[in-house]
Amino acid sequence: MMEIALLGEALSDKSTPDVREKALALYQRLSASDTGWKSFNCLTDNSYFFEINGQLQFATLVFLQDHVKIHFDACNEAEQKEFREFTQRLLVQFGNNLQSASKLILVKFASFLSAFFVHDYPHNWTTFFADMFFLKDRGPRGIELYLSILKEINCELSDRQIARSDDEVKRNTLIKDTMRDDCVSMLADSWKNILKISLSNEGGFDLDNNEGSAAIVSLCLNVMAGYIQWIEVNELVNDEVVALLLSLSFKKGTRKAAIETIDSVCAKGMLPHNKMPLIDSFYSVLNSQSILDISKYDAEDEDDVEYLCSLSTFVNNSVLQLVDIFKEYARKDFAISNQALMSIEEKVEVMLQLTSHEDDDVSKAMLNATKELLAVYRQITMTPERKAVTQQVMLALFKKYKFEPDFDFDNAQGADENDFFVYRQDLKTLFDSVAKLDNMLVCEFVQNCFMSTVPNWRSHSFDQVELCLHLFYLLGESLPHVFVMDYMHLGANSFQKPPIGNEDSQFLFEATQKLCFSILKKFIEVSNEDSNNSDMKKFTLSNVVPACFQVCCAPSFNPRDAQSNMALMEAGSALKLAFDKYGDSVIDYLASTYLPSQNVSQDKINELTIALRAYDAKKFREFYKEWIIKLLG
Repeated sequence: MMEIALLGEALSDKSTPDVREKALALYQRLSASDTGWKSFNCLTDNSYFFEINGQLQFATLVFLQDHVKIHFDACNEAEQKEFREFTQRLLVQFGNNLQSASKLILVKFASFLSAFFVHDYPHNWTTFFADMFFLKDRGPRGIELYLSILKEINCELSDRQIARSDDEVKRNTLIKDTMRDDCVSMLADSWKNILKISLSNEGGFDLDNNEGSAAIVSLCLNVMAGYIQWIEVNELVNDEVVALLLSLSFKKGTRKAAIETIDSVCAKGMLPHNKMPLIDSFYSVLNSQSILDISKYDAEDEDDVEYLCSLSTFVNNSVLQLVDIFKEYARKDFAISNQALMSIEEKVEVMLQLTSHEDDDVSKAMLNATKELLAVYRQITMTPERKAVTQQVMLALFKKYKFEPDFDFDNAQGADENDFFVYRQDLKTLFDSVAKLDNMLVCEFVQNCFMSTVPNWRSHSFDQVELCLHLFYLLGESLPHVFVMDYMHLGANSFQKPPIGNEDSQFLFEATQKLCFSILKKFIEVSNEDSNNSDMKKFTLSNVVPACFQVCCAPSFNPRDAQSNMALMEAGSALKLAFDKYGDSVIDYLASTYLPSQNVSQDKINELTIALRAYDAKKFREFYKEWIIKLLG
């Protein structure tokens, strides 16, 4: 008791440095001992734990959890039994004092109890679940603690982000096997009953008017979604539970957790004749209640967007599962594969709405399934309807590739801006999928976009110009031979002086400059492999090489600016790439024709041509930057 008093005094507002120093020394001494926990044994006398302050409560639970992880296994059987009985008493007292504990303390107790559970169940604390079941009958707060404990247990057993030793994996496997035999059915029944009483607004629940009630039900759904991954499918996949999940998916406070649980249920391993009807039944009911009408959600409402992200994930995952069935049975059971295909195509409309949604997170969650849809189309007859779907995907790509009107170009390395660039990389995989399916469609879209924008780029917004340039570059990556011809016929004149969006904005200028040089490099990379091809060589020398020097010609060019520096180095890379491909032809053209026409001195020409021959790509980039800076004076 004296130790507890000292620790409590140290954590009080009136503590002195001397008291805190003594308390720290005491805490460290107790932490180093296998029996240090016994100093806290008095906390279960007359519910003393709930009389001490919240800081000491939290520190106590941290101490007890550390004891379990560090010392418990080293204790003898009698000491382990003593600690187990102490924990059992503490569990009962928590159940009897739910209103006295803060939510933080309840969550920390759940964390401590789950840590002890994996060390002591099933060999010793065989009655663990029977001992804690009483919590679910103690009203919403008891149910919340009950569910928090189960959530923490599942995290200890199944969280894939936690690195585990081989012994811990074996231990967790034994625990799961024992739970399947001993208590999973009772757990599943308890979750079902919690959902039922919450929907009936019984037992202290009020889903329509109480955010706390919705939070507890969402916690229950999250627990179900976690356990369904390793318990028997029949425990949760039945008509009654499915009906409860669908009912909760219609309520704003629980809809996100409900759809995530439905997603987990549908992801459970099942035979096709069970999985496809289950997925389709969920879609049928959700569609009948307009849940899948994406247009009704407010893209500016944070709750709606978060829900749509979960809904998009569900649609994506369920379609991917149907695609897997289609692929697996395509050659061995036409009836099953055809049923899967029909189910996939019934979901195309909502897939397109989610893929093109203005929120990038909603769209991103749908990309994998959209890509796989196009892969399925490559294996079957391309009907006019499927052609139209492909066109819609291409239109969605055009829409989503564009910078948002409020994109912060002055903070292009910010978190939101960086997320958009990462999202664009994901969009590229979808662009590649469309190109594989219908390269003529992609060529037509990109060519029309390019010709309607780039030749008169000054009359268009930056986002439109940048979009056309970016798609043109992607064309070079996905369809290189088409890109080479398009560049020679459409793009050459445009890249003599790369377009800019707004000469008053240094970032806009350099963003398009850098992209234009990436296009130049791509042309050099994918143009005819035969470096002796006279037409290709002539075109490269007269159109590509001069463009490498245009980077420094704009009035707003500042070689000391970071973005300008990047564009300048890209120009150097393109020039070095041209030399690597065409060798002395580039040197001769620069030395005898182009650079003299730009009034560059012979000494500077010699420096450049020597460096082209002597340096690798990385070193030449740095040299070229300094060469241009000196040239400009």
